[in-house]
Amino acid sequence: MFIDEDTLAEMERGHADWLKRLEQSADRLGTILLELPVPQNAQAYASLHGLTRFHNSLLAFRLLVVSGFSDDAAGVLRRMGEAAVMVKFVSTLEEKQILSFMEEAAMVPLVPDEAVSPHTPELRTIAEAADRSKGCDKLKPSGPLVGWHSLLEADEPEDWFPPIGPAPFDAADLLWKGCRLADILLEVVQECGFLGISDMRV
Repeated sequence: MFIDEDTLAEMERGHADWLKRLEQSADRLGTILLELPVPQNAQAYASLHGLTRFHNSLLAFRLLVVSGFSDDAAGVLRRMGEAAVMVKFVSTLEEKQILSFMEEAAMVPLVPDEAVSPHTPELRTIAEAADRSKGCDKLKPSGPLVGWHSLLEADEPEDWFPPIGPAPFDAADLLWKGCRLADILLEVVQECGFLGISDMRV
């Protein structure tokens, strides 16, 4: 990817405090992901899926911000918001409700027969053992996050389009939202005993 060194230096210098906070959140999430046990139920699997998506997007978000790609960074920030909502939503469901949500979100993994081992949980069997009802309503997170559609507001016609190539920009608002989402997700992780890390210091 093309990176303009002057833009990179200016963005890192102008947003050093927010970037440091963002990096600390990424480090904490990375540590949590590395220490999590293999998911043994659908709820833990779905939560791990959301946490991984959030962490990967967080790393991409930082790279886009410091590289001067404001519009693309805002798009990744929305994905972070969706992943955080999913983790929070899953934490409110009963085990027997999870599989319908996972199937609708295309999250049920396809494990090749040769890859199956005694340590690989079969999520459909687990959910059925939890007395999942076939008539369970289709569950999904509520609609788009309120206020996220206007992350980048422009008053002038020339500001309606993203700049061509990388360019320095005021990223304080985007970084604040990214850090806040990370804080919320870390709080959810700390509260959720189903991940097996309720006592972990996050």
